[in-house]
Amino acid sequence: MALSTHRHVGVDIETVRPFPAVPLARRWLDEAAADWIARAPRDAAARAFLWLWTQKEAVGKAHGHGLRDGGLTRRIPAPTTWPAPPDGRLVPLPDDPATACAVLPTGSAGHVLAVAVRDAPTP
Repeated sequence: MALSTHRHVGVDIETVRPFPAVPLARRWLDEAAADWIARAPRDAAARAFLWLWTQKEAVGKAHGHGLRDGGLTRRIPAPTTWPAPPDGRLVPLPDDPATACAVLPTGSAGHVLAVAVRDAPTP
């Protein structure tokens, strides 16, 4: 859970489990992100997919509509290397600098946790 009186926030957590990460990435993520996942070591592809997917979900929640209304097409930039460290640094989205997201450490290799913040509109 995340709370803020100054910004809109969203959180998503996923359990790391085996699933066809590359085909799902080709369907639901942009080409660069899908290629990044395809280049990840085979045993890390699911975690790489979830690294991006949890951020996509968290950003949609910070916008108040989840993956509806363009949330599925919102681009979450893939890092240049794997593993992508969950360092907790909020990174602004290139197409929406008022929104930033981060993958946070969970203390467990079995989960991927992301948080997103969006500047609240001026009343």
